Amino acid sequence: MKLYDKIFTQRDEALKLLIEHITIGIILADTSGRIALANPHCQKIFGYATDELAGQPINVLIPDFYRSRQYADIQAYFTLPHARQMAAEASLFGQRKTGKTFPVEISLNMLPVNEQVFAAVFIRDITDEKTSIDKFSKIFYESPVAIILSDVETGKILEANGQFCEMCGYSPQELIGYTSTELDFFLNAEDRPALIDKLNKNGKVRNIELPIRDKYKRVIWASLSAERLMVAGRECMLTTCRDISDFKTIKEKLEADEQRIRVLVEHTPAAVAMLDTGMNYIVVSNRWMKDYDLPGNITGRNHYEVFPAMPAEWKHFYQRCLAGETLHSDEDSFITKDGVVEWLKWELCPWYSRDHNIGGLIIFSEVITKEKKYIEALKESEMKLSAEATALAQLNEAGITLWQQQTLEGGLQQMLAYSTQLFGATMGHVQLVNPEKDTLAIVASKGCASEFLQYFAEIGLNDLSVCSRALKYQRQICVEDIEKDEAFVQHLDIARKSGFRAVQSTPLPGKDGIAIGIISTHFKNPYSFNPLDLKKMELYAQKAAGFLEHFKTLGDLKAINIQLENKVQERTKDLILLLEREKEINELKSRFVSIASHEFRTPLSIILSSADLIEAFEKTPGRVNVQKHVLRIKSSVKNLTNILESFLSLEKLEQGRVEVIKKNFDFKQFSFDLLDEIAAVLKKGQVINYRHYGQEIVLQDKQIIKDILINLLSNA
Repeated sequence: MKLYDKIFTQRDEALKLLIEHITIGIILADTSGRIALANPHCQKIFGYATDELAGQPINVLIPDFYRSRQYADIQAYFTLPHARQMAAEASLFGQRKTGKTFPVEISLNMLPVNEQVFAAVFIRDITDEKTSIDKFSKIFYESPVAIILSDVETGKILEANGQFCEMCGYSPQELIGYTSTELDFFLNAEDRPALIDKLNKNGKVRNIELPIRDKYKRVIWASLSAERLMVAGRECMLTTCRDISDFKTIKEKLEADEQRIRVLVEHTPAAVAMLDTGMNYIVVSNRWMKDYDLPGNITGRNHYEVFPAMPAEWKHFYQRCLAGETLHSDEDSFITKDGVVEWLKWELCPWYSRDHNIGGLIIFSEVITKEKKYIEALKESEMKLSAEATALAQLNEAGITLWQQQTLEGGLQQMLAYSTQLFGATMGHVQLVNPEKDTLAIVASKGCASEFLQYFAEIGLNDLSVCSRALKYQRQICVEDIEKDEAFVQHLDIARKSGFRAVQSTPLPGKDGIAIGIISTHFKNPYSFNPLDLKKMELYAQKAAGFLEHFKTLGDLKAINIQLENKVQERTKDLILLLEREKEINELKSRFVSIASHEFRTPLSIILSSADLIEAFEKTPGRVNVQKHVLRIKSSVKNLTNILESFLSLEKLEQGRVEVIKKNFDFKQFSFDLLDEIAAVLKKGQVINYRHYGQEIVLQDKQIIKDILINLLSNA
């Protein structure tokens, strides 16, 4: 504190308090490059004790490999002092007392204090930012700073990020391909050539304040920084643009005795607000305005008016700070006026007036929403990846289990088990397409009532049921509540009776991409489908369709084998029948020979007997019976002819039948004629007794009757 008393007077009390409590490292260096004062935060950054740095050359804080260059920059600053930032690109490093180096951001400004002029060095430890940059990289389009990329040779704009478009009112299409001259970007025509000249000499320019025009010809004061870089082998100029119009306006209106404080606050890279005891704004940093998206000038306005949704807990913190406490939080949340949750770290400290009373408080804050969201998103991504990996493993296992099934029925039941388990359902069924009927037929079910199965047993492809629609459109169809599905109206009654309110149907894609069937699951209550579960169902349906195609191929092969076996069996039967028929024919031929030899004996005997009698009658004087025996000979010959006609026809023998020709004839007279023919061959002592009963005229085949009777009588 003694150093502060030597440097600051009572008139500088507010400045002293600000330097002492600000969370930015501040060093006041004299023209010889020695440290006159280092605030507590600076001592904390570099690891030194209180007042340990006083009197030491500023070189002790610079690493050896940068010492000559950075020290030369500081010496040059005393030659031509002006407010500037030494390394906005975070290419400078500090060296802690332990010798460890770390990245820093340094700003320089002249600060007259108690009739002395010091170089005010603002130092910010950007280790966390450097790490964050290394992790996330500087993505052009996500940068919070307005940036444009232009071609050095032509001057045409190649890219512009959203911040630049928002600041200048242009769309990307209105910028890309045009030069700053064509857009009338610079208010003063000589500003652009001067900027290019500095860029050519130094390779980069930093924080050049220039007036520019937006799309609507409004003048904006901007802080421009530019540097050359190679992009895809093309020399380009990367220009960052920061709107400092509000800063310029405030700066012009500040009172002279407040100038030093405002320089500190407004140029600090942190969000800072200085308020009085009534919580009215005295001065705020540009970062404060940007972080909280505050329009215009808020100097003099009340903090609670600017943030009407201020939490009661924070109001309590403010009161504690106004009572003398210094408070801080590394992570806290608040809701913006748009209802967006933002995260920040903050510190509150009181400042004291000349009479040593608390004159108000200073708020230091830093929005860490992006870092917070990134960490949360990273955790969420890890959880999702883990869940998806587990889901894929389960899906793969389910596919293996399906293909291990040895029967089609077992495979169908496995499909239903997986689909119902995936969605937590108790009811489901599998349908296959019948291409001959153009219908869907249920081939397997789980938990379905008999009435449901009868109703949906076979439905047309143009039906408005969910499964028919899935087949028609060849895609997965989900209905979260059938009561609200207009297309399902005609099936509402059976749905209510069967007890389901939601349903999903997934096509089973065939080899040609056309579905060969549908697998459906039903839910008792309205159901909100998880996209990941639906995707898993589609993947499983492909495995299930492959399984069905596999079994269909096996079934076709089995059917072909069965057909071949049946043909072989039929052919064998035909051959057996042919052999049997051949045997029968041979037997018939043998029987024919036997029968013919037997049957011919009788008529031949008659003929022979009649011939003998004719011969005998020729020797006798009476020739009365010659005509009678001649008729018998003729009849026997005719009979023999008929026998030959009956037995020598191969066609009749093969068919196993003799044609029957029925006619009416006198059976009694027929019998007398037959007895006359047989009488000639009777042996000695044989007598045929004949009696006739019944009708005399009969309808029969006379020849067959005659053959039968002759056969019987001759055998007797």
